[in-house]
Amino acid sequence: MVNPDHSHSDRVRSYFDTHAQDWSRAYRPAPEGEPDEASSRGANDVVLAERLRLALDLTSELAPASTVLDAGCGAGPLTVELARRGHRVVAVDLSPQMIDLCQRAVVAAGVDPSVELACGDILEMGRAPKSFDAIFAMGFLQYQNDEQAALRGLRALLRPGGRLVVSGPNRRRLGNVFGLWDHVSGMRRRLSKSLRGSAADELDELLSISTNSYSIGRFRGLLTDAGFEHLTTVPHGYVNYALIGPLLGPNGELALHRFFTRVSRAAPIGHFANDLVALAARPEE
Repeated sequence: MVNPDHSHSDRVRSYFDTHAQDWSRAYRPAPEGEPDEASSRGANDVVLAERLRLALDLTSELAPASTVLDAGCGAGPLTVELARRGHRVVAVDLSPQMIDLCQRAVVAAGVDPSVELACGDILEMGRAPKSFDAIFAMGFLQYQNDEQAALRGLRALLRPGGRLVVSGPNRRRLGNVFGLWDHVSGMRRRLSKSLRGSAADELDELLSISTNSYSIGRFRGLLTDAGFEHLTTVPHGYVNYALIGPLLGPNGELALHRFFTRVSRAAPIGHFANDLVALAARPEE
C-alpha cells in the first residue's frame, strides 16, 4: 500500500522541481525606489520578498553564530540572508532542483562555508533532537498532510528557548474579495483546459498541494497544541485580488498593498492579509 504522506510529498516535490525557476525569480530582492518595480517583477513577488524580511525582523535578537534550520529553503534567499548574518545554516528542501538553485545562490553570495545543504524531508532525516537555536519554516506548513505531526517534529529539533518562525496563507484574505475568489476559481476549473492555458493549470496544481490555510486563532491553537509558546502572529500582504487585480495592474496592486499595510497599523484589518507569519518558542525545560 502507498503511504499517503509519501504520495503527497512526491507531488509537492514534483511541483517544485517543475517550477523551481519561477519560484527563484519570485523571491529575488525587490529593487528599492523604482516606480515600476512591480511591473518588472510582479506585485506578489515584491510582497514575498518583503515577507522574508519580516521573518528576519522577528528574529533580529538571535545570537550570532546560532545554528539555524531553513526548512523548505527553496532557491535559498532566506538561507543566504541568515548566513550573511553570521549564522550556521542547515538548508533542507524536498526538491532536488530547489536544492541545486540554493547551492548556486550560496556560492554566488560567498556564504557557502556557513551552509549545509540537504535534499529530502527534514522530518525523516534523523537529525539529533534539540539541534537548532531557531527554525524558519516559511511556506512549509501549508504543504503538510499532518500539520500537528510536522510541528511536533520541528519542536523536537529545536532547543529549549529556541524560536520557530512559520508562515501560511490566510484563509480569509482581502484579495479573495471576501470569498469571491472561491467562486471564480470554481468557474475557472469548469472551463476546458484549452481555454484556461498553462498559467491556470499551474495554479490548480499548486492549490492541490497547498491544502492548509490559517487564521490568527488557528495558528495559535496549532502551535500551542504542538507544545510551543505562541509569541505573536503578524499579518502581511495585500495583493492577488480577484476580479480587480487585472484592472489595477502590478503597480496598482503594489500601491494598494502598501496603502493597506499602513492602514493595518491603526485599524484591525490584518485578519484579511494574504499571509500570516507566526513566531513561537519552545519553552525552557
